[in-house]
Amino acid sequence: MQSLVLMFVIAFTAVALSQAPTPSDADDLATCTSHRLANFVGPLGVDQHWPTVESLPSDADLSKSTVLADANNANIDDGFIVTLQVSGKTNSAYVISRGGFAGLQTIYGPLPVASCRNPASGP
Repeated sequence: MQSLVLMFVIAFTAVALSQAPTPSDADDLATCTSHRLANFVGPLGVDQHWPTVESLPSDADLSKSTVLADANNANIDDGFIVTLQVSGKTNSAYVISRGGFAGLQTIYGPLPVASCRNPASGP
């Protein structure tokens, strides 16, 4: 009976692991890039002179949005929510700053993505 239960647990675990979502390359790049860019943004917006674009590229295969700064968490009435999206396809990052009383939106990019070395992959 114990071996039957053990076989069931092993089979269930294997199925669950095979169906678990895996992060895309863009999501991995977004994590690394968000750590690098977080020092340059805050609830009052972006503190850099980065290039801007009118809109995000439609064919860039962008990652999920990563929040870099949120004025709501900082209790600033006229602040900004700053997010990051990364394209693994074009190896570029976009920082989107939204907020203020006037509802401004600025898209910064394309910016270079961070080079993050996976410690498990070696030098």
